[in-house]
Amino acid sequence: DEGVALSLGSFPEAEVSSFALKRGDDVTDELAKQGALASGWKVFAIMTTMNCKEVLDVLQTTHPEAAIIGGVVQGEWMFRAYAHKIHFIREGVVGLMFRGNVPLAALVCSQRHNATEQMQRAKAEVQEQGKSVLGALMFTCCARDEEADAKAFTDTFPATPLAGMPCGGEIGPAACSDSKSVTQV
Repeated sequence: DEGVALSLGSFPEAEVSSFALKRGDDVTDELAKQGALASGWKVFAIMTTMNCKEVLDVLQTTHPEAAIIGGVVQGEWMFRAYAHKIHFIREGVVGLMFRGNVPLAALVCSQRHNATEQMQRAKAEVQEQGKSVLGALMFTCCARDEEADAKAFTDTFPATPLAGMPCGGEIGPAACSDSKSVTQV
């Protein structure tokens, strides 16, 4: 199907901003100019068309407690709307960043075909904590069955908005095999 999917939400006690880097930019300088190195950022959602290890290293070093999630875009470009202008980026990194009261859990499914089991465990864990899932971003590896991953989510959380994309690689916390928690961060 053709079209646009957009999910909107409201976190009244949170602040959101964005950044965009192009290949060849001085990573630390650009992140600082665009406010990404200021204190308090808790969540970063990243999309990239290139190797972004340096960006991730700078963000994680500056914000060691932050959740960083995202994926490698399969298309030829991304965009960022900022200051009433749309910027198209063919080679670079685009990110949203959140601070304040930002509830987040990250789930990493490391095995190929256990998404349903992992989603059910995550739902139980969230419910045990007295929380609920307001919405989700899914970055699923194109080597996995993207439709099965999305179906596992919608079967487990049928009334919860989901947006996502197949990726050439995912950005997220390392799946800790020794952790009893299925949701991390």
